Amino acid sequence: MNLKYIAKRLLYAIPAVVLVVIIIFLLTRVMPGDPARAYLGEMATEEQVEQLREEWGLNDPLPVQFVRYVSGILHGDFGYSNRTHDTVLNDFIKRIPASLELALWALAIAILIGVPLGIASATHKNSPLDHGARIFSMLGATMPVFWFGLMLILIFYATLHWTVAPTGRISMGINPPTTITGMYVLDSILTGDMVALKDSLAHIILPAITLSMSTMAVMARMTRASMLEVLGQDYIRTARAKGMKERIVIYRHALRNALIPILTVLGGQFGMMLGYTVVVETIFSWPGIGFYVTDAILNVDYNPVQAFALFSALLYVVINLVLDILYTVVDRRVKYD
Repeated sequence: MNLKYIAKRLLYAIPAVVLVVIIIFLLTRVMPGDPARAYLGEMATEEQVEQLREEWGLNDPLPVQFVRYVSGILHGDFGYSNRTHDTVLNDFIKRIPASLELALWALAIAILIGVPLGIASATHKNSPLDHGARIFSMLGATMPVFWFGLMLILIFYATLHWTVAPTGRISMGINPPTTITGMYVLDSILTGDMVALKDSLAHIILPAITLSMSTMAVMARMTRASMLEVLGQDYIRTARAKGMKERIVIYRHALRNALIPILTVLGGQFGMMLGYTVVVETIFSWPGIGFYVTDAILNVDYNPVQAFALFSALLYVVINLVLDILYTVVDRRVKYD
């Protein structure tokens, strides 16, 4: 592992992070509504609202507020939530396992279905399977996430009654598994709680499919395009001419060299998935960070919104750094510089 390369990449990310911090701060300051008024309610007097604004420093000049905001970030202080009356950091820590579990399931579904579908589409070019996969990719990539989630609820819960009520992580009356990681499915497996496992799986399947759909479609389309390009290379024709089994040609030679553009798309899609999490968690009342931030936006609560945007930006930078490193593992021709 080249630490100099990693340090250089982190240095390149600093200007982007600084710009993100500035944009986040300014955008939250132009949000409609008054945080002090939202906190006190419509029955509060103007004097009470003005006093609270002074206490929170909302009347200070923007440069003063910005310096205070940046100073808090550097000290790990993201402020307090006016809704929960707790620090934003504590609120995030409580909700990260739920969001992480949902994101991991969605990512797994997108990869396990999208990549094989793209491979099958490429290896059966212009067949009915290929045409069907391309139509699926087009629809999945353009379908609004909120509409798709509502359709899943309408079909599988309201009409067919195949799933449990699409709200929360576990049904009322069923005790959550003993907390180890905070992710209910994994904790149920680790503790052997089959009742909680069955119910938590029933709750996560619809939101996970909803969140994965766009990424799954893009992964299938990108895998197909990348595989078609690789399958046309001379070394693939040579491998086939030598009598290699088609399975070895496809999965050992072609797929390995087709992975770099697929990994690039995966990094971008994971960033988009962070944004979709807000919508999906709201639709399914999933008690994660996205649902928490939606509530903060509706109640003009600056601090959680700022923290979520900053967290998403930093995570996106880290993901792209990890992908850059993975390139050298997948393709030895890629060198650090």
